[in-house]
Amino acid sequence: MNRLKICIEQRRALEPAALTCIAIGVQTPGVIISRWQRETWALPWSYLLSARCAGPGDSAQLVLSFTTQVVTADGQNLASVLEAVAGFRLSLLRELPAASRPQLPAGAPFVSRIEIRAAEQ
Repeated sequence: MNRLKICIEQRRALEPAALTCIAIGVQTPGVIISRWQRETWALPWSYLLSARCAGPGDSAQLVLSFTTQVVTADGQNLASVLEAVAGFRLSLLRELPAASRPQLPAGAPFVSRIEIRAAEQ
């Protein structure tokens, strides 16, 4: 296989699947937060103050507190995402409609709702 094909395959392997709520890879300078058919935000990790994940796998909540915004994600199987946040490896956090859940692999993180609000000053 020639070098160009190898590079293309490696790059595609790093891209998130078309239907995913979470993309985790190498360290990245920020995270893209995307609400279903609404706004999309890019927040730099340098503004992250704290991160918290609470709740069992079935009804987990991930809270990312940045200097100017607080991002709250509700869903399932989000505990593994906290480790990626700690390593600045989370590049995408996206909510999907509930009808999409059966199309994801069992045990995959799923985000059903994201709320972004201004941080208290």
